[in-house]
Amino acid sequence: MRVSRVLRETGVVLCAGLLFGSAVLAQSSSSVIIGTVVNADPSANKAPIVDVVVTATSPNLQGEQTVVTDKSGGYRIPQLPPGDYTLRFDAQGFKPFARSAVQLRLNRTIRVNVELLPEAFTEQIEITGTPPTIDVGSTTTGVNVDQEFIRRIAVNRPGGKGGAARSFESLAELAPGAQNDQYGVSINGATSPENGYVVDGLSTNDPAFGINASPLSIEFVQDVNVVTGGYLPEFGRSTGGVINAVTRSGSNEFHGSVFANLTPGTFEGNRTLVIDEGSVIAGENTLRNLGDLGATLGGPILQDKLWFYTSYRHISTDNTVPGMFVNRNAGNPNAWLPDFDRSQQAFSETLDRILTARVTWQVTPRNK
Repeated sequence: MRVSRVLRETGVVLCAGLLFGSAVLAQSSSSVIIGTVVNADPSANKAPIVDVVVTATSPNLQGEQTVVTDKSGGYRIPQLPPGDYTLRFDAQGFKPFARSAVQLRLNRTIRVNVELLPEAFTEQIEITGTPPTIDVGSTTTGVNVDQEFIRRIAVNRPGGKGGAARSFESLAELAPGAQNDQYGVSINGATSPENGYVVDGLSTNDPAFGINASPLSIEFVQDVNVVTGGYLPEFGRSTGGVINAVTRSGSNEFHGSVFANLTPGTFEGNRTLVIDEGSVIAGENTLRNLGDLGATLGGPILQDKLWFYTSYRHISTDNTVPGMFVNRNAGNPNAWLPDFDRSQQAFSETLDRILTARVTWQVTPRNK
């Protein structure tokens, strides 16, 4: 029964992905690079250059994106996934120029202006500075967390509601005004069920309780955008913040990883039995081990056409349950006695296995 139910649900998800895949991609790859290209010759007075071929490449981008500047020298490259980009500028009569290390975050619009030198220009000009990372297209507030930041700083931790699940939503604690609560992360005073949770453009809020119903591990996501205020109408139905995640995808380069995390119970302090007035039953348990292990792999099936990404994660939570305590005299806090010999310990273990797979097919240069 359980297997058939899983297969039915998987079939529904796959059909929905085929029907609405283009809409999901448009939302998950919503970052934009804009800018203008002008003549660097001082005698040209920064005149705009028309028909400059601007090419964007990135390890996170399937193939490459190419646009051409208009009569005002402006260009716009839409629907880009987050990542580090290299922009190449080619125009007839001008020296080619490339700008690397352009860091693009999720749901951001950044401006990269370029000056091209004429081919006949011989004077040496040294260009200094770093590419911009300031969003010039919106007034939203919050933080972006990418995989490089996650690898360098161990900020992600298991949540109370998910056991050993180190879900991407815990990264929201990095945002100003955010703190951990009973069911997740509270943002600007709102409880975690009031937040909006989005994965690849689809809402993952539990329809009954509002909490995140898809606690994907941080190893499965490419970029997490935590919006604490000023978000646009597409992130409606939220009175708190919005936690938007984009999952990893394959590219023309094979990439993978193996990860493991372990929290031994011996490092835990002594727990205090919490006794409520009027209660006659109380439980006590001790953590033995909490951890997870898994692997990821992505790459091309057909170069510049078809890519895959898959991941697996095994989560284990192991507790020792000494037993129940029973109050023989309700209301008397000194009447708590063990229900049975505490040396007769019981053990509780919870196992979760998460397998994800993603296939991206570029039908045409503008449709995936």
